Amino acid sequence: MTTGFQFNVDCSLKGRTIAITGGAGGIGLSTARAFLQSNARVLLLDVAPQRLALAREQLGIDGVTYHRSALEGPEACAIALRQAGTPVFALVHLAG
Repeated sequence: MTTGFQFNVDCSLKGRTIAITGGAGGIGLSTARAFLQSNARVLLLDVAPQRLALAREQLGIDGVTYHRSALEGPEACAIALRQAGTPVFALVHLAG
């Protein structure tokens, strides 16, 4: 039986930006690595500057933007997401 529907789903993450909150922690770093291996760009958000610095040492700067923010409200979220420089395709919320 056919439904008559066809789906063309582009599952490629190449060049798409993924924002990760709580990104400098263990799960965040692993998540960032997985997205980078899929050729995505990553916006890594975290409240702790020292953890962001360690994340930068581990992940490097190719394909990753780092931003310190507690994301305490809508305005802070908007500012953080603008740091990506391109539209954000997906958000992975690991903070808190």
